[in-house]
Amino acid sequence: MTLLDSLPARPLTLDEGEELAESDTVAPLTVLTADADEHRQGVYTLFVTSDGGSRASVLGFDPEADGWTVVESWTETEWTPRKQEDALAAFVESHYGDVEQERMSAARGAGSESP
Repeated sequence: MTLLDSLPARPLTLDEGEELAESDTVAPLTVLTADADEHRQGVYTLFVTSDGGSRASVLGFDPEADGWTVVESWTETEWTPRKQEDALAAFVESHYGDVEQERMSAARGAGSESP
């Protein structure tokens, strides 16, 4: 079973996001902070690295598919903070528009300095 298969068919709660923030391989990224239409407060995107860090991926909750999907995935040498930010921005904009959002503080992922 992969992480993608183990995620619930809904965005994560803030508590679930905080729990994942303690992981070595998963970091919550985008949190919708205010009710906007049918979207409730919670964690909507994740940054995931494979064991050993050879692959980095952004996962997002797709409300149209009612489940989590791989937004973008890179090898360790392909990944950059800019590519990650661009993938996140495009995903959030296309699925959630201009809802109020914030980033969870994570050692990895969005804005991380290591390639």
